[in-house]
Amino acid sequence: MAKHQTLLTQSISKWCSKCSAFTQHRVDGGRVTRVCIPCQEKAEAAHQERLAHPEKPAAVQAALFAAVLFFLISPLAHAQTAETSAATFSTSSKIEMSLAGAAIAGDAYTTRRFNDLGYRDRNFLARPFVSSNAGTVAYFGASFSGVVIGNRILRNHPRLRHVLNWTVIGGETFATAHNAGFLSQVQRRSKRL
Repeated sequence: MAKHQTLLTQSISKWCSKCSAFTQHRVDGGRVTRVCIPCQEKAEAAHQERLAHPEKPAAVQAALFAAVLFFLISPLAHAQTAETSAATFSTSSKIEMSLAGAAIAGDAYTTRRFNDLGYRDRNFLARPFVSSNAGTVAYFGASFSGVVIGNRILRNHPRLRHVLNWTVIGGETFATAHNAGFLSQVQRRSKRL
């Protein structure tokens, strides 16, 4: 539980697990921040460096590449056989999978951004992966692969396929919106200081 300080207190010495030492922590509105001032300054310097040299994150590039590759290869990889005349993925499934891929890419981008600011992901399964670009691509790429494989397995059950797709779209869109809201709060706080 965080100790409350008076509104006049600006900083307090506290143990920082990242630095493994007693360091100064900022007090905002009577509450001590989790991250120490040196760690905040490092994260802010890294953030300013990224703003100075903007580039597309690896997770977004990988998701876009996967979506383009999926639409180029899927007609070739799933040739129709004599037993079935129906296409492997219907047009609605392709659109839903594209929306799911976009939502997953948005979650990957916002998760990576708030991890770069020094915060941890709450998902203990994703935590070891999302601390690096390669891990983020692997984790969220596996998520998109799960959507594609699930659609393939449920190809004869259109209602279940739609439930799967829209559940993923809704969950990942909510995660993206939550992370984006968290990032905007952090940015507003850093502008006030």
